[in-house]
Amino acid sequence: MQTYELAMNFSEPVRTSSLDVTKFTLQNTATSPTATYPLTNSTTASNNGASIIVDLSATDFNAIVAVAGLCKQGDKSDSYLTWTQGAIKDMAQTGNDIAAITTGVQTTTYTLTVKSDYGCGF
Repeated sequence: MQTYELAMNFSEPVRTSSLDVTKFTLQNTATSPTATYPLTNSTTASNNGASIIVDLSATDFNAIVAVAGLCKQGDKSDSYLTWTQGAIKDMAQTGNDIAAITTGVQTTTYTLTVKSDYGCGF
């Protein structure tokens, strides 16, 4: 079975049950992107914490692969992530939204192997 993952690191612990993947978008530049893909139905099994892994669904993974100019370059020059308000909450008792990121955060790592195991780390 192949798995496809998106690793995200936050500056504070987040509540994974509040994750709304539809508010995350991969894009090819930090600003004014020409290639984008908003996640649709990926999930996480991660525990609450500052680092979480989003398990990309086959739908999301195949769509990302199909978008020309997105997450393809070895130097990661076409791999950025943004999110809107409400994408995920912190661990406060009432759960504050993590601030929206409208200027893309560039990926730090991604791997594409012969077996098509793929992961983007932001």
